[in-house]
Amino acid sequence: MSVRHQWLQYFCDVLGWLYFAAWSVSFYPQLLLNFKRKTTYGLSYDYQSYNFTGFLFYSIYCVCTYVNYDNTHSSNSNNPIELNDIAFAVHAFVITCVILVQIMIYPRHNQHVSKFAIVFLFLAWVFAFYNLFLSILYQLSSGDDKYGLPWFGGYSTVSYLGFVKVSISIIKYVPQAYMNWRDKSTTGWSIGNVVLDFTGLFFSHTYKYFIPLYTYTCLCVHIYKKHHLFICAFAGAH
Repeated sequence: MSVRHQWLQYFCDVLGWLYFAAWSVSFYPQLLLNFKRKTTYGLSYDYQSYNFTGFLFYSIYCVCTYVNYDNTHSSNSNNPIELNDIAFAVHAFVITCVILVQIMIYPRHNQHVSKFAIVFLFLAWVFAFYNLFLSILYQLSSGDDKYGLPWFGGYSTVSYLGFVKVSISIIKYVPQAYMNWRDKSTTGWSIGNVVLDFTGLFFSHTYKYFIPLYTYTCLCVHIYKKHHLFICAFAGAH
């Protein structure tokens, strides 16, 4: 990495770990609230179902991109995935699994996952496996190992997983907002989750936009040519 101002690099490192900390801690208020109430009533099951698929896909995206990025890009191209991105994604997936266990063992009061969420997630998984199958089939038939991994490339399964996470981040709050409006109550939904989520989002976007200031890559290249940064900055929101 070409460093223009060393102090800016340190500043961005701090921002990166701050958004990791804020987003990671934001899962615990909901988890602790469920444990305290011994029920998950008031928490949207659509929201948690979206989180399960979203953070699993995002974890795979981050790990594959971090490991294989140098094999698919020029030597002077900066890897958009940092260790804090991987740490956040994996941690988020693990905590989401814990909350799903709470949903299964605590009283649910006839709450269930909506048909729309089931269909949406089913299609997301079907297209993921379909994309993976085509990627592997193409490499086997052509003998092309340019991307190192059979599912890694400009329009590959890994990129697809990242954009699915972005799509999920856009729609997954709607079921919770509708439930709060329908019940005229936010009981069962932790406000601490929301506050820390927005805090993490602020630090994340600040971090992503400060990167061009200490490298020789212009901001437009970071935003438009490297869609990975968009995925990291937006998909991390939960």
